[in-house]
Amino acid sequence: LQTQNAVIAICLLALLQALVQLIFFIDVWYEKGTFWNLAIFISTVSIIFIIIFFSIWVMNHLNENMH
Repeated sequence: LQTQNAVIAICLLALLQALVQLIFFIDVWYEKGTFWNLAIFISTVSIIFIIIFFSIWVMNHLNENMH
């Protein structure tokens, strides 16, 4: 339970850091012209999320089935 809380806290802090960098350094919300850069960015983030989520899911199920 303590490890799970630590993982949740780390993930939330990582999301907060990514949001701050997007707003203040990359200026994703204030780009001029088409939204192709934003669309590519969102698709990249989605693919990374899918890879991480299903990797954790597979490892969790392997851990449960090995016991």
